[in-house]
Amino acid sequence: VSPVGGYVYGVKSMEATHHAHEELVEETKKGKVGVYTFPTSPFAHKVTSYMDYHGIPYTEVTVNMLLKPELYFSKDYKLVPVAFVKGSQVNDSSDIIRILAKDKNSMF
Repeated sequence: VSPVGGYVYGVKSMEATHHAHEELVEETKKGKVGVYTFPTSPFAHKVTSYMDYHGIPYTEVTVNMLLKPELYFSKDYKLVPVAFVKGSQVNDSSDIIRILAKDKNSMF
């Protein structure tokens, strides 16, 4: 089966997932934040609300919570939110906000 647009039966192929992740990390090195979320996660909502309120530019990736293929890069941490700030992975909503608050004046 050949993937169409990176998707096979509605699920992104791993190759497309890897490519999208690499692009996201590169964007974060240029000042944008990348955040992996799930729509019903209150912790992910806390992070995106913080960034919206403070005008921090970000790219949001919605995670398929059944299989979590988007989180392939995170070996030990399989929860959302996971953020990339300046190319580095940050786990947990409180840690993400702490890093963003510390760096918001110099980053954005």
